[in-house]
Order: sequence, then structure tokens, then C-alpha cells
Amino acid sequence: MVASDRNPGHRISLQGAWEPSGAEAHVWARSFGRPVDLPAGERVELVIVAPWRILESVTLNGRSLPWWSESADAAGMFLARNDVTAELASRNELRLHADIGAVEAEATSSRRGPLPDTVARVWLEIHGAFPADHPGSQA
Repeated sequence: MVASDRNPGHRISLQGAWEPSGAEAHVWARSFGRPVDLPAGERVELVIVAPWRILESVTLNGRSLPWWSESADAAGMFLARNDVTAELASRNELRLHADIGAVEAEATSSRRGPLPDTVARVWLEIHGAFPADHPGSQA
């Protein structure tokens, strides 16, 4: 990983505007658009901080994602990321499944609202192109 990977050029929070889980489904869903004017060679990473069982349930546009996990804290929350540049459409749907216990304490009565931090923290990071000699570059 290059040093610039830890300092993205731009971070987009996806914490708000989630459709809350229903009592039966235990699913949180959020739609979002592809970042506009993404220069050639730049990449978009989906970053989620959540328990591993939630990370395993995440789908983007109906497809499961493999995660690269950077770390876990004492509470069992993992910081995980996936390069989703090639997966993004003009409109996208992100879904995750949460235990009802984690949701009940912070359930919202509105149709859309923030995703509770006890479920997950979610954002996109926009990174510059890899240098030509980086293993991740597609030279």
C-alpha cells in the first residue's frame, strides 16, 4: 500500500439516508450515485467499519463483496475495504444485514435515516491512480 492510500483525495460519507431494517428483514439498504467526473486511473474504495458477520452480509448491486480487512478493535469492529470502481453503476444499492438486537436500540420511525454506528460506519474513498511501478497498477 502506498502512503497516499491512507489519505484519500476525497471521502464521501454513506452514513445517512438508509432505509431502516424492518422487524422481519433485518436489512438496511442505501442507494447512491457513482462519483461524477472520476478521472481515468482513479479508484473508489468502499470502506466499512462493522462486525465481521455484517461485513459478510454486504451486497453492492446484488453482489457479495470480498473484503480486505485492515484491523479489528477490542469490540470486534473491523475496518474493511474493497475497490469497487469497476462495480459501480450510475445508481447503486448497498445492502447489509444486522442482528435485530443491534437495530432495535436505535431504530428510527422515519422512512430513511442514518445508519446506527452500532451497526456499521460506511463511506467511499477516492484514491489517485497507482504509480506505474506499484503492484496494483495495471501496466
